[in-house]
Amino acid sequence: MKTKYRDLIIIIVIVLITIIGYFMISNAYKKTIFTSSVIKYRDTLVAEIDFENKKVNLIDQENNSVGYPKHDSTNNTITILGDYKIDGIRQEIVIKYNLEDRTMQVIEEESPNNTCLKQGVSNGKPISCIPNNVIIVFISSGTNYDDII
Repeated sequence: MKTKYRDLIIIIVIVLITIIGYFMISNAYKKTIFTSSVIKYRDTLVAEIDFENKKVNLIDQENNSVGYPKHDSTNNTITILGDYKIDGIRQEIVIKYNLEDRTMQVIEEESPNNTCLKQGVSNGKPISCIPNNVIIVFISSGTNYDDII
């Protein structure tokens, strides 16, 4: 009897710690006002979206990606090439940004199960597109690029 009671107490404590941790982490993202977002391909910065100054800064994408990234200011999209290949051709990833809402979203891409596309709109949580080797990270003022994984 005592063993079952102790086990129950331990399980309840673990569940409470997990729930509290989840809410602490999710609230940290909600309260933070992000000033910019960066798009990285293979750990190389290819674009920066400055939400405060409403500017988009593109850096030429390396690795035989002539003409990329592409910026479409009318649709608020940035197109880059990812690592995922179909018939030997690297596929495009289209990322939509919203300067007013400070959000980012992958709206078009090709990868197994479309994992990048399914992550939806983000206003703080990183968007990781592993099959294409692309990550979108949000930055608050004072964050150093070297701190970004």
